[in-house]
Amino acid sequence: MAADISGILASLPELIRQMPLIVWWVQNLFYFSLILTFGSIVIRGYRGYINPLLRFLLRLFLGFVALVCGFGISPYIPYLSSDVLVTVLQDTFINVIIGGLVSAVVLFLGVVLMTHNIFNVNYMKKQIEKLQNLVKKAEEIKRKEKDKSRIAKIFTPIRITGIVLTLGFISFSLISFTGFPNLLSKLGITETDLNNIANTIENIKAEYGDELNNILESSPPADCIKAASLINNLGSVLESKMQPYTDITISNEIKQRTGESVNEMYRIDYENQTIIIAMTESKYCVAVEEGVCACEDISEILDKL
Repeated sequence: MAADISGILASLPELIRQMPLIVWWVQNLFYFSLILTFGSIVIRGYRGYINPLLRFLLRLFLGFVALVCGFGISPYIPYLSSDVLVTVLQDTFINVIIGGLVSAVVLFLGVVLMTHNIFNVNYMKKQIEKLQNLVKKAEEIKRKEKDKSRIAKIFTPIRITGIVLTLGFISFSLISFTGFPNLLSKLGITETDLNNIANTIENIKAEYGDELNNILESSPPADCIKAASLINNLGSVLESKMQPYTDITISNEIKQRTGESVNEMYRIDYENQTIIIAMTESKYCVAVEEGVCACEDISEILDKL
């Protein structure tokens, strides 16, 4: 246990110093996952067929746009609580997810309208049989618009509506967009604060490391609850049959703790548990098989008899 704590104390300062980098990676991985999620929603609005690689790149781009718009409209989402931690979580995660989903839906509608009746006939013909009906529809639309000019084909009322909706929403969001938030900054923690904490821990370890290790090494085993009860009811316990007992490990631990060698050691079965009683020149120690629980002066123990 002490070795584990000592290792933690040794690595904790450096871990704290690396917190800005760790938070940066966590935030960006979180944002990238949102980009993929939002992009997969928006890209469904494009009902045409393009090369899979181009489709993935378009998904990333549209997902990024949706994320930026999500940040832009997040201030308009009401807060769940005035608590500082809840506010930080909303600013950094919750409102971004909600705003991003709203943005993805709006952009999805915009893409649906913008790409209305846009089909890549040649690519569609290469698709499997389930696309044949869609190919026929595309060819029919193409024949109907044969005599129309290119401008007339592009700027149809429904397509213009999609363009206005998409560009208008992006513009509105960008007006409120102030950059990606930093979680540590939202909590009011600076890199200097983290360095100060790390330095403090290092100073504590350098000054009190040995004392901490000694305290942890001398901490009692988990099975000492009944042993503590034994000390408080020592008179009735001594009426039990005490059997001579030897345990070198327990003897060495008592000597290390008290600075005195064990003169006598006994074993008592107390409440279905084996408890060890040992006496040095001036101490009376109670232990279990896993380790020493406590040691007291013999004079204090005699007062309890």
